[in-house]
Amino acid sequence: MNSKLTFTTKAIALVLFLSAAAVNTLSAKLVVLNSNTTWSNITSGSGPGGVPNSTDDIQVFGTTGSGAVTLTIDVNAEAKSLQLGQVSQPRTGDVVINPGKIFNIYGNLDAQKPNNSKWNTVTFGSSTSQLNVYGINGAHYQTSPTTQTVNIVVPLPVDLISFNVNKLGNATAKLDFATAWEVNNRGFEVERSTNGVYWTNIGFVQGNGNANHIINYSFTTSLAGINSPVVYYRLKQVDFNGQFEYSAIRTIRLNNAAAKVESIYPNPAQNKVTVSLEGIAAGETATISIMDMAGKIVISAKQIAEEGNFSLDLNLDNLQRGNYIVNISSASVNSNAKLIKL
Repeated sequence: MNSKLTFTTKAIALVLFLSAAAVNTLSAKLVVLNSNTTWSNITSGSGPGGVPNSTDDIQVFGTTGSGAVTLTIDVNAEAKSLQLGQVSQPRTGDVVINPGKIFNIYGNLDAQKPNNSKWNTVTFGSSTSQLNVYGINGAHYQTSPTTQTVNIVVPLPVDLISFNVNKLGNATAKLDFATAWEVNNRGFEVERSTNGVYWTNIGFVQGNGNANHIINYSFTTSLAGINSPVVYYRLKQVDFNGQFEYSAIRTIRLNNAAAKVESIYPNPAQNKVTVSLEGIAAGETATISIMDMAGKIVISAKQIAEEGNFSLDLNLDNLQRGNYIVNISSASVNSNAKLIKL
């Protein structure tokens, strides 16, 4: 085989090869080309005017005669897969990529040996011509000139370049996010949590399958019935083959959901008291202070909330009998409660 392959990596964290089983269901068409044509003159694809797009499978081969059937890439082009030649047919399938043009194949390049045993050919019009394959590379083709190579690229399925959550008043939250690159992307599950630990799926945003340009998405959800002072959101990006990846977590703070002291027990207390707080954001640090009636702090401690609430035991052995004030303060709460020491 005369083909030269160059492997490049567009992402470090995740390696993904697409397979024929990872089918994109977004209005895909099979475009069969049995005679010479240019990409811009094709009328049987899924794009505007019938020009193929990233959802379409392209086949190039000849059923009668001899020689090659040639597809000329005269504009930047993209397809889901490309088949050159066919085992049972007499003519090869060739691709000519004009100078400065880029042809992206988001799935497989399948080059088959026709019954005349000749090679299928990828011809580069200049050093600025590119053929990028984001899936499994077939076997039976050659490049011309042989110094030019087909790039076999291993991309991250989805490049999420932004993700923000904002309140629309006090009743609605809006999620805005954008991708710069998508391969095999079924879409995004939107998940919500009130403590950053337990998550609920609240909706789905359909992806665009394959794309190499910026795509903006948005999702709006009600905040009704949420009592937590902080609400957490994340995206679960799901491929057509079932693989998934989580985004970073975003939060918003609600004005109508104040944290509060749930209990001080026992009260009155002798040796020990347990202070419980609810409604605080997970990961938030609270300072618990016990003050005498003159406002002097006699006991102070800090606690980090793990799941939106916490309990803290305080030793009272060194306190004299009397009345005290328990103050709890954090970024979301400043609450006081009375304590009696026996």
